[in-house]
Amino acid sequence: MPQSLCFAVVLLTACSTVHVTVAPRELLHHVVDLRTHGEAEVDVSPSGTEDVEIDQIVTIGAGTNARKSSVKDLIANCPDIAPFAGDTFRRDPPCLLLDIHEPIEVTTRHKSRVTGKMILGGFLAVIIVTVVGSVIVYLDQHKE
Repeated sequence: MPQSLCFAVVLLTACSTVHVTVAPRELLHHVVDLRTHGEAEVDVSPSGTEDVEIDQIVTIGAGTNARKSSVKDLIANCPDIAPFAGDTFRRDPPCLLLDIHEPIEVTTRHKSRVTGKMILGGFLAVIIVTVVGSVIVYLDQHKE
């Protein structure tokens, strides 16, 4: 039993959570796709792309300053035509994305550094330790 518990602890500590974020300007470049199709494929950090839907709830900021909003609300008053006239362009009501200067979290990914071979190796180690221990106990009990 202790070997199984140790193995479970190793598996749990080998997992990590990655916060997938998009830059506000990246969302601005996909306003037309979001409004037209209800979704867009955007470049995200740390790497790759992610499908973002217009009704998706995202997190702006981190920690105690984090706030949630839908993508639809963030792009509600943003212009459709690139290049969006930069920071000096303002509408009334304003385009909320122009006032956000921190990454927007669109999802989280759970990554594991554990491979199938590592799991198999762990199980084999537990089996070998159990068998060897059982043989030692058996031989000790049946000594003359």
